[in-house]
Amino acid sequence: MASVFVPSWPGVEHAILTHSGHEAAVPELADIDTALAFLATTPTLDGTAAIPSALSNGALLPIPLVTSLWQESPTTSRFAGRAASPARRATDRQGAAPIAGWLALRFPSDLVLSAAVAAAPANGLALGQSALGLAARLASLYLFLYDSLADPLTGLPGRSVLRTLLRRELTLSRSDGSPLSVLLFNADDFAKVNARYGRDVGDHALREVVSRAQTTLRCTDLLCRHGAATFGVILTNSGREAAAIVAAKLQASLGGTPYLDERIELSFRIGIASVSPDEIGSLDPVDFMGRAESALAVARQPGSARVCTWRDGAAEAAEPLDRLRHAFTGDQDRDYRNMGLLWDTVGLLASTSSPLDLVKRVTQQLRRALSASMVGFFEPVAGENLELRYALGVLDGADVDVDPATVTFQQREMARRAADSRTPVWTGPLPGEPGGLVTCAVPLVVDDTLLAVLLLSGTAGYITVDETDLRFMAGLGGPIGLALERARAAERRRQQDDLEKRRLVGELKGLRTALRQARVVHASPQMEDLLVTVHRVADTDATVLILGESGTGKEMLAQTIHQMSSRRNKPLVVVDCGAIPSTLIESELFGHERGAFTGAVTKSLGRLAQADGGTVLLDEIGELPLEVQSKLLRFVQEKHFTAVGSTLVRRVDVRVIAATNRDLADEVANGRFRGDLYHRLNVIPLSVPPLRERREDILELARHFLEVFAPKYQKAVRALGVGVEDALVRYSWPGNIRELQNRIMRAVIMSTGDTLTLEALSLPIGATASTLASGSAFPIAEEPQAATPPALRSADASSSWAALRDTLDSIVSTITASPTTTYPPLGRWLDNDLVLAAFAQAGHVARRASQRLGLPETTFVRRLRRAQNEAQLVRRPSEWEPVAAVVDRLLRARPEDGQDVLAVAERCLVEAINRHVPQKPAAGAALLGTSLPTYRLRISSLAEAS
Repeated sequence: MASVFVPSWPGVEHAILTHSGHEAAVPELADIDTALAFLATTPTLDGTAAIPSALSNGALLPIPLVTSLWQESPTTSRFAGRAASPARRATDRQGAAPIAGWLALRFPSDLVLSAAVAAAPANGLALGQSALGLAARLASLYLFLYDSLADPLTGLPGRSVLRTLLRRELTLSRSDGSPLSVLLFNADDFAKVNARYGRDVGDHALREVVSRAQTTLRCTDLLCRHGAATFGVILTNSGREAAAIVAAKLQASLGGTPYLDERIELSFRIGIASVSPDEIGSLDPVDFMGRAESALAVARQPGSARVCTWRDGAAEAAEPLDRLRHAFTGDQDRDYRNMGLLWDTVGLLASTSSPLDLVKRVTQQLRRALSASMVGFFEPVAGENLELRYALGVLDGADVDVDPATVTFQQREMARRAADSRTPVWTGPLPGEPGGLVTCAVPLVVDDTLLAVLLLSGTAGYITVDETDLRFMAGLGGPIGLALERARAAERRRQQDDLEKRRLVGELKGLRTALRQARVVHASPQMEDLLVTVHRVADTDATVLILGESGTGKEMLAQTIHQMSSRRNKPLVVVDCGAIPSTLIESELFGHERGAFTGAVTKSLGRLAQADGGTVLLDEIGELPLEVQSKLLRFVQEKHFTAVGSTLVRRVDVRVIAATNRDLADEVANGRFRGDLYHRLNVIPLSVPPLRERREDILELARHFLEVFAPKYQKAVRALGVGVEDALVRYSWPGNIRELQNRIMRAVIMSTGDTLTLEALSLPIGATASTLASGSAFPIAEEPQAATPPALRSADASSSWAALRDTLDSIVSTITASPTTTYPPLGRWLDNDLVLAAFAQAGHVARRASQRLGLPETTFVRRLRRAQNEAQLVRRPSEWEPVAAVVDRLLRARPEDGQDVLAVAERCLVEAINRHVPQKPAAGAALLGTSLPTYRLRISSLAEAS
């Protein structure tokens, strides 16, 4: 019969008693109460002596703690003479015999173990044979434990045993209210000993260090090898002052006398960490050991004291000796888990997954490794907010995606706390709340930038994350964040590569188109002379300024210069300065850094950098804001620039071609364009004449466009019909080549036969009224009329304004008298017609048109675009035609210089609306084409003026 009894002690809640066999157990261990009574009356033993049972054929053997294997008895020869030494610094813990439990053996009844009978040779032999197997097994167990846990060089327990025992000692100190200290000492520059004398000599020196330390320490002090030439000591029942005394004795013992027959001198540094009973709390052994390591690291710094004691985090700034101390805790299950997570993280670093795939892999690994019920991944968004990017949970043992709506407010607040503090945070259930919720939030930070927050949540007792894992989770978050940053960078590179690929494909298509259309279609001597100049300057890097009205082919001429130059294999980048908002033109040209302004979520190279090695065409450069012109001037001069939000200067090799329909000299005189930039651009000026001044080109261009559009739109038209050529030549073409191209394209689309007719061409009525000059082979454009005298102009304008008021009043009266409740936006129509009429009368020159209307040119251009877009979408009713005629008459009468024609015309309409629907502001706002507050503001202004 065999019985095993393990009493309750710190870490074990209940006593354990178990029996194996067919007979009754020895009376001492018959049941739990009897066993506890036996334990209370048993004298303190050293864990090695057996005692007989009350039965003659029974015996009880104490089961020693594993720690007792390392604690030698003071009676051994190595501790001889210590009884005569001065009193120890503190007595050993009383009543703490190193016994884990008892083993009771009951032999067959014919075997008697009494002292008298045991002396008989036969029975003694039988007892020895019976105990031989047990002794062999115990010896085998001892050797196995020693071989597994001991350092092979010094015979001391290793680092894992040190942490395991430290955990036990913290528990005991917490229960009996005794202080505890850990001491680490290290031999300075011990690697030099190995290098100079060899490894064998160094090993002998280390064994001598261990021997001196064991002689100095008391028998209950546990000495371990922490690693290399570093050793640790657990000082039980010892506070900070006692630990300092031990450190001083170790310094004197270890460094006082040279080693190996006085051949080697060694000096030592010592780090101490101590806790009093009221400081222990829930201190983790890993953190406790980390304090000692930090103190030793401080002691090893140049100029520091040789003994350093950890006090209130004063040594935390030092570089830790063991960077993986939070990964290796002494708990095998937890260490295996941590190593698995670190190994998986290494795989993530080598991964080329997209950011979302990486997030899914991380959440899956963490959920399974930590037995979490939910793992969420939050990303910072605009401002200080966090957005749940992905969440993974478990349902019926399988991983499932979690609906973001199910994530609680408390969980989101945990993620916010971790993001604000940049450190992991943890919350668990309240005391006495079994099965409560455990939540841990881990920020992913790289280079002081918060990339994301991982949130882990699960049921207490099931999820394997607790407060002691926060340091490890912080360390784990670093490489995960690095992997995420790498994935995001790879994604950005892929996107840039895709953009670059599309740009190259578009450039290739454009190049093929340019090669097919590189021939400048012309027949006029003016264009022939211009192309001779282009041929001369094309293969140089001189800056070219192309002047001409809109639609004359300035961009085509720039493409020709580029194709004739040595830069033909590099990109031609076109920047339409008039189409880009003034607030973005600088970023568009020079690029910007991420975060340089609101909305700059990614870095942009800019158009100038994209054109590196090639040519940049700055179209409509007259629209460029003055604040950008100075920066462009420096680039044109020096060929380098600085991106928005950056301090780095970038140099590019770019040829600059500028184009404009403005008179830049006049713009310089009026202060709207920098004179130094104008002169810097005006190195090679090329003036493209309007189409009306080179009528020889009209039919050449018309036939060219016919050949292009007929196959494209699968039309049979191949020739110009009767009267078409004459109509084309007689028309003044205010829109120049662009207008000609669009009219031919529309005529081809509308044609049904094999010739292009006048009906399909649909030139404006009266557009062919110009007459041929006497003796001229081609018609000439109409000459501008002489300037109208101011007095006559004022009279014509007044009558035109009166006609506009009457016409608007009639139309408003007709509309408001009808039963309809849906009113057309007459104000928008009036505004658009004025802008379009002014643009047409000014020869499609925006500057002249804006002066007719009394508007800034930028405002006019913006309204012109809106008017052109709406004119294609909205068809005016026939009732509106009188207004269009009056508008044309009004603008030809030339209103007063500086008068805001649009504002005065709107006021005329507001007066008419107010007369007919004075008590219906909603109807008035609809007729004016504005919001209700704006309409009320117009009515108020009208009343104040009256």
